[in-house]
Amino acid sequence: MSGVLDSSGANIRPATTEDVEAIAILSHQLGYPVSTIIVEQRLHQILSDSSHIIYVATGLDNRAIAWIHAYARHSLLIDFHAEIGGLVVAESDRRTGIGRQLLDRVESWAKARGCQSLLVRSNIVRPAAHRFYQKYGFSQVKTSFVFHKVLSCSDR
Repeated sequence: MSGVLDSSGANIRPATTEDVEAIAILSHQLGYPVSTIIVEQRLHQILSDSSHIIYVATGLDNRAIAWIHAYARHSLLIDFHAEIGGLVVAESDRRTGIGRQLLDRVESWAKARGCQSLLVRSNIVRPAAHRFYQKYGFSQVKTSFVFHKVLSCSDR
């Protein structure tokens, strides 16, 4: 599937393994440093799973300047939905419409799979992101803590 040139001058297309370095750089800009090796491993897994999608927005040089990851989720507690796992737009390309274009693409993807809603989690330290999502039509439904536990090899 080839991308479509949008009004911001960016081309939106599904991510490929050619985007690994740019995805890693963009992730670092948002405060999630990850090596290109890890991104490549994760990208291979995600690209082989049809319940996930990753789109990138590229500039004229075909280098990714933004990405969005979403996945369809079943839950006992809420309706079948798509959750955004990440959305990053390069600092130099924010407020140009690229984020909205990526959200539109994910929303279409989710609707085509029968998802009844779209969910995104946003760190409390990102008020600009909160305003962006609210402008797009998202409503804040709760505030919660996130807990993390690293599993050792013997726990797997």
